[in-house]
Amino acid sequence: SLQTTGRFFGENQFDCDVCHIKKDAEWRVTLQKRPPSLLISLRRTLWDKEKGLHKDIRHVEFPIELDASDLLEVGNEKSPDDDFEGCHYTLKAVVSHSGLSAFVGHYIAYARNG
Repeated sequence: SLQTTGRFFGENQFDCDVCHIKKDAEWRVTLQKRPPSLLISLRRTLWDKEKGLHKDIRHVEFPIELDASDLLEVGNEKSPDDDFEGCHYTLKAVVSHSGLSAFVGHYIAYARNG
């Protein structure tokens, strides 16, 4: 399996639904094989004491063609798929939020034809 981990700490602590306090936490994603389609979701909202919940307005660039071989490899462990070395994806669509805040606006979908 393929696995990656991360941590929520400092200002980015996890907000526990059980005890209702913020805590340091770890997350883990494990893939057993290369997915035929890849969906990438970027969380574009931030929270801090001064602004509360607000939009992340930083510019994001992304490629039309993505070779995800390095993204789906951890150490020497690779997917059991025969075509793992050819782990290429083509961008098909993007969904974007247009609005002044995280609470107001519209979602717009841009899709490739063909």
